Amino acid sequence: MLLPLLFSAACGGGNEPAASGPASSPQTAQSAAPGLPTIVSSGFGQQDEYAWITAVVKNDKGAEGHFVTVQFNIFDKAGALIASESQTESFNRPGETLAIGTQVTIDGGAKVGKVEPTVVIGSTTDAKPFPEVKATAYKIGTQEYAKDRYTVTFTVTNPTAEPLKDIRVGVACFDSGGKVIGGSSEYPDVVPANGPAVVKSDVIVSGKPAKCTAYVGAPV
Repeated sequence: MLLPLLFSAACGGGNEPAASGPASSPQTAQSAAPGLPTIVSSGFGQQDEYAWITAVVKNDKGAEGHFVTVQFNIFDKAGALIASESQTESFNRPGETLAIGTQVTIDGGAKVGKVEPTVVIGSTTDAKPFPEVKATAYKIGTQEYAKDRYTVTFTVTNPTAEPLKDIRVGVACFDSGGKVIGGSSEYPDVVPANGPAVVKSDVIVSGKPAKCTAYVGAPV
């Protein structure tokens, strides 16, 4: 089994990481481990006691066929660590980008001030290569009974001749300046062969998003 590789970055509501950390063990030509993915952006959205924390992570260093875990340390506005959570997905293609995020319950009415993500590359998966499934956002609307909350609607298109089951649609939402302000994830039961499916997602965001992007990944 490959030794884990670590990467950490302070991302207060959507800043890009400063630099990648060193590999945890020497690399050799005989046992080359994949390089650490790039955290493109990260951040959070909060509504009452619920927060959505996420990182947009790109496989640009040969991690296809491996599990990838993002661990988040969550701090309040005073800088105190108030929670830690993690989410695991898998890379299936060179250059693949995923939105890896999860919902967190924030106790005691605290307000999140920043999140710090750490990426770990894990063991290889047994999954077959997963195709690129495109997703198009065509509506960001307010929820019927909560005008300060939003639902995002996407169309995802299956390029293969077989139905796709239980794929993961990770959603990252951004403000007008490109800062991550929350998101969500959905798991549509089936996307028909050579056809589309509509996916609706109630997002957890801090304010109205200017844009939401869906990143489709393989089932985990």
